Amino acid sequence: MWENPTPLQCISVKDRSAYSAWIKYLDWGTMKRTSELNHDYGTFHAMDMTIAGGYNYLFSTEWSGGVNGKVLYSRYSGYSSVALCVDLGLNYWNKDKGISASLAVQNLGGQIKPFVDNYEKLPANLIAGITWEMRHAPISLSVTLPYLNNWNRTRFYSPDGKTLSFGQLLTRHLVLGVDIVLTKSLYIALGYNQRTRAELAGSKGLGGISIGTGLELDRLSVSLSFCQYQVSTSSLMINFAFNL
Repeated sequence: MWENPTPLQCISVKDRSAYSAWIKYLDWGTMKRTSELNHDYGTFHAMDMTIAGGYNYLFSTEWSGGVNGKVLYSRYSGYSSVALCVDLGLNYWNKDKGISASLAVQNLGGQIKPFVDNYEKLPANLIAGITWEMRHAPISLSVTLPYLNNWNRTRFYSPDGKTLSFGQLLTRHLVLGVDIVLTKSLYIALGYNQRTRAELAGSKGLGGISIGTGLELDRLSVSLSFCQYQVSTSSLMINFAFNL
């Protein structure tokens, strides 16, 4: 939900540093309010919002790192919550070999205003990833390993209710990606998330698979993506970004 925000501002400082800021707003719309016995109690509204700022520093031609500070606000019907957190990241880039490797920790923090009475920590996420750009083809291959800090089998959903084997648990931490650059402005992206596919066991073959394309011009970029987050339906998302 909070991944890949579009920066509203990015300012470079002395060729080694850069500041950025962004806002992300997600409106869930109006939904029906019902009881466990399906009694109708009208409707309610839900939304989530992130306000964030970041700092990035280039240590050398191959190493860089950064930190983001985020304020998270959620409101569901008459309940609201505010949380503070930071993201930390480190990246290695070898231009000659076309290899980029990263390590990041997301959502280190917790609530400063709970929904009810209990203060909760945010779900921290330790992520490692590597991308290889082929020298003689406009193709990049990526492997991402999310939630490396979480190996508790009970935290991963199993459609059949059985305890996950170690092999199943291992593949729940695997995301694959392919990017194909058709021109300097046009690209196609394919992704595969084994955890999503396993948890959507009743989907019609599209669970865990995402397809996207994008057009990047001098100041305007447009992207289109298709994926499936639940068994009953798929999602088609369009994003427009304009650099000030």
